[in-house]
Amino acid sequence: MKKIILTLVVVVALAAVIAGILAALRGKRQAKGVSFVVELDVSKLPEARRGEAIAQASETVKKRLVEAGVQGVTVKPIGGARLQVEVPAVAETEKRAARAAIEALVHKESRSLPGRVVSERTLWAEEEKQRGGSIQFGRKEGGSVQVGRAEGGSVQLGITLKKEAFVNSLGMKFVPVLGTDVLFCIWETRVQDYQAFVIATGQSWEKPNFEQGPTHPAVNVSLQDVKAFCAWLTKKEQGEGRLRAVESYRLPTDAEWSVAVGLGPETGSTPREKDGKIKDVYPWGKQWPPPRGAGSYDSRLKVDDYEYTSPVGSFAANEFGLFDMGGNVWEWCEDLYEPGTEWRVVRGASWYNGTPGRLLSSRRGALPGLRNVCSGFRCVLVVGSSSSR
Repeated sequence: MKKIILTLVVVVALAAVIAGILAALRGKRQAKGVSFVVELDVSKLPEARRGEAIAQASETVKKRLVEAGVQGVTVKPIGGARLQVEVPAVAETEKRAARAAIEALVHKESRSLPGRVVSERTLWAEEEKQRGGSIQFGRKEGGSVQVGRAEGGSVQLGITLKKEAFVNSLGMKFVPVLGTDVLFCIWETRVQDYQAFVIATGQSWEKPNFEQGPTHPAVNVSLQDVKAFCAWLTKKEQGEGRLRAVESYRLPTDAEWSVAVGLGPETGSTPREKDGKIKDVYPWGKQWPPPRGAGSYDSRLKVDDYEYTSPVGSFAANEFGLFDMGGNVWEWCEDLYEPGTEWRVVRGASWYNGTPGRLLSSRRGALPGLRNVCSGFRCVLVVGSSSSR
């Protein structure tokens, strides 16, 4: 990250020097604003969902820039799955604010864009009224800086960075999920992950009455336990410089979990009102009974070879690269099942469940926050403005 930031500083400085030379040679330029281009990879989504995904990305980009104090933002598709953000930033203070927000998006907050961002390319364009070409800078994958002529009469600085998954200090891998502002851990939190927390903090933890390996999902964890884990890991990695002050770990919200499992729009304003409303849609598809390898469920379904929990990642990942979004263990979410109660939402069913109603993607469980052998958790990483709840 430090190398990337240093490279950006050097390239921006170089752009300013050459832009100044051009101004002296051709006359004074008229600054018109800043242009930012984001390319989203929606190829893995059904065509029917791509338009919605691009629209969600547009809203997120605009929201982030407005939150950074950049006014007059416009966002428009420019072909394929690309978005162009135009900011009428003429004053130097406006330009600096726009550039700071764009750089944040490019580096880390871009991971929170609602899409599988393959690359980010920023363009700072200052239109010239004079004739002639321009100089274009481009940072490609691999770190090289390229300088070349461009058509029209503008000076453009373009930086393209490869989108990569984030792996934290415990080896937990996080990826973006289209339609959310967070990165999801691809696995449920493993025994080895939670054990590190237990050793570091002295937290009490009763093991289940069945055997588990280090890569099985941690169970017998209450809502209070998992929130303590997230707080501990956040503090640990912020102290190590792995996370910025605005980044943190938490549980997914009920709405984020629905997106991650692949559900379409749901009706209802609370988890209880949404519970089980979308029928005949399961994490593996629409068929019943589930096919072999669908996940770790009740042994009577005969879809797996595990009597209890299975190692995370034992079955195929979903379209977002997430494993065990159905089965293995119920996953704690941030939300109350219904306002005014103490019951909390869990999603995804477990190794103990095997009935159609329980295995629906839209099914919510409601638990009082206590420990049990069927419940675990999955973390998300907040990288933008999504606050902990």
